[in-house]
Amino acid sequence: MSFVDHPLIRKERLESRVYQQVIAANASRKNTLVVVPTGLGKTSIAILVIAHRLYKKGGKVLFLVPTKPLAVQHHRRLKEVLNIDENEVILLTGEVSPNKRISLWRKGRVVVSTPQVVQNDIISGRITLENFTLIVFDEAHRAVGSYPYVFIAEHYMRTARSPLILGLTASPGSTKESIREVVRNLFIEGIEYRSRDSPDVLPYLASLRVKVVKVPLSERERSALAVLKEIKRDFIRKVNSYGRVIVGENSGLRNLIETQRVLLSERAPSEIISLVTALIKLVHLMDVIESQGPRTALRYIYKLKKSPSKANKVILEDVRFRRVEELLSMASRDLPRKAIILMDLIKRLVGEEKKRVIVFCNYRSTVTEICDLLSNMGIRAGALLGKGGRREKGAVTQEDQKLVIERFVLGDLEVLVSTSVGEEGLDLPDADAVILYDATPSGIRHIQRKGRVGRVRPGVVIALISEGRELGFYRIAKRREYSMRRMLEEVLTELCTKELSLESSSKVLNRPKIRVAMDFREISSPVAKILASDDEILLETSKLDLGDYSVSKDLLVERKTVSDFVNSLVDGRLFEQAISMRNLYRHPVIIVEGEDFTTERNVSEESLYGAIAALIGMSIAVLRTRSPEETAKVIKALAKREQLEKRKGISLKRRPSSSEAEELINVLTSIRGVGVEIAKAILRRLGSLEKVFTVDEKELLEIEGVGKVLARRIRELATRKYSEDYL
Repeated sequence: MSFVDHPLIRKERLESRVYQQVIAANASRKNTLVVVPTGLGKTSIAILVIAHRLYKKGGKVLFLVPTKPLAVQHHRRLKEVLNIDENEVILLTGEVSPNKRISLWRKGRVVVSTPQVVQNDIISGRITLENFTLIVFDEAHRAVGSYPYVFIAEHYMRTARSPLILGLTASPGSTKESIREVVRNLFIEGIEYRSRDSPDVLPYLASLRVKVVKVPLSERERSALAVLKEIKRDFIRKVNSYGRVIVGENSGLRNLIETQRVLLSERAPSEIISLVTALIKLVHLMDVIESQGPRTALRYIYKLKKSPSKANKVILEDVRFRRVEELLSMASRDLPRKAIILMDLIKRLVGEEKKRVIVFCNYRSTVTEICDLLSNMGIRAGALLGKGGRREKGAVTQEDQKLVIERFVLGDLEVLVSTSVGEEGLDLPDADAVILYDATPSGIRHIQRKGRVGRVRPGVVIALISEGRELGFYRIAKRREYSMRRMLEEVLTELCTKELSLESSSKVLNRPKIRVAMDFREISSPVAKILASDDEILLETSKLDLGDYSVSKDLLVERKTVSDFVNSLVDGRLFEQAISMRNLYRHPVIIVEGEDFTTERNVSEESLYGAIAALIGMSIAVLRTRSPEETAKVIKALAKREQLEKRKGISLKRRPSSSEAEELINVLTSIRGVGVEIAKAILRRLGSLEKVFTVDEKELLEIEGVGKVLARRIRELATRKYSEDYL
């Protein structure tokens, strides 16, 4: 393992990871939103940027964290890694008195704080952010609405002499508009996105398997739901008879809550508003039955009976509702099917395989119930709950949370059962398995839950999904997760266009205005280093199907040294690449870098210049440069013209298969760890995909470039049986 070497980072304290350093280099020059899954080292990226800013710009750094427990953990981590006086790394929370905070603000060089404290101190005049050269916003997706992050960012950009913002999150939002809001509120100018599948991330992660277990409902549960649907239809009919709003038969909670808001704003009759409120509670009860089972549903009904509201009376006075209670009471005599499946899973994972497990639930009562069931089985389980209200039964303190996590880390607990508090705001250890007891439609929460496993050792995520609405929730969350990259790229394109066409309203000066997308295989090239050090360029790494550098939707650059050019001409790759580039880009460019053509492979200069002439005849520009420095200047000039003058954004295009041979190569390169050259070597040796997936591991190992891990992966893929349980 190699470590980062920096004057402000202690020796052998921070692992050196290429993708983290590339992200940090870009984020050090421009307000940046970093979107990486939990476990990929968002804090390490922040430390690299902090060290750079303190070393180059001086001043102070503010690290904002949404909760006190996480603030404590970040404070400890920064003191351990940063090579500065530990007394200059300050922790501020609401427990520190206002008067004491004044002196700590003056003393601190790096301040870790909860946002409410900073907002209060700004408003009261106890602090100015004038001398802060960096603010880190952890869990940046919270920068929406009236959350303090929004106020702090706006104040900072107005007052700081040399401002820079770094936002960190696993998911900035489930919709394009929510991402836009975070970008606007944090004055973001660039986005750095990585997933578990990003090429430069793969070497640092263990494998992660996702399995869905569908849980059928009992006959009594189905009958109770059928009665509730009948009641719901009648309530909807009455609401629609009012004539001012239309409620659909399949309306969910979000639509009903919006309908309620509209009716309240219009001062609709109280009877209609009560009916809509009753509908909201009915839909919630149906969700509870499907996801939690009859026992939790009966507890919710008991709460309805204790409250004398009009909406509750509308539900309870319906004679059909008594049948719902009867059915749920009979169903509650048995353990919920989901709980039975969960117990069997944990018995196997913990008892037989000796794995550490985290279970996520949506409800506090479910957490305690599961812990009791596991304890009765002889399994050591701990409940990780949010603090809750002061009057709420089972409310816990932050010390309670810390103790439970420590017991899990030390192995005193085999299973950690957590509410949403474990998704963010607390630094949980890596586990072997995560079980999602119930689904959530939130893409953010779905990503965060999965991020608790598969970091340093292989892991599995098992989702227990009941039939009905919960299956829909899970599909929505998956769809939002997969669409996040597309939404991020679209927002980044909008951001680039906006930045180029409008003067920034903030005090951001001398920020990069040119965006260059570089293929990740170019990271170690001298050209990449030159572009990365240019203050006017935002260099992004990606996996390009074609070329080495994309500077607009129309212009793609393929960089070849003289030796590369000669070799690609001899082996036939040159014109294959040229045709593919021309088919996808209006203005493909090939840069040939080097002083003179070489004739090492007995290729005459006449043939080489003839090849250049043929390329030009194909409407492909061929440019000669003498050095990497000159190549970087050409790429920058092309990007300037495309983006600043022609107002063109970047679009990373994917190449369709252009031949039968390429189709075979594309199949193999879809396997993690198989690049184009390895795919070609495999096909040259074995001849067909049929042979590839039928030979044994020993024969695969004889192929150049195929190691034990890759050979095992190919054999495992070839023999894996298809199942609807795998996504």
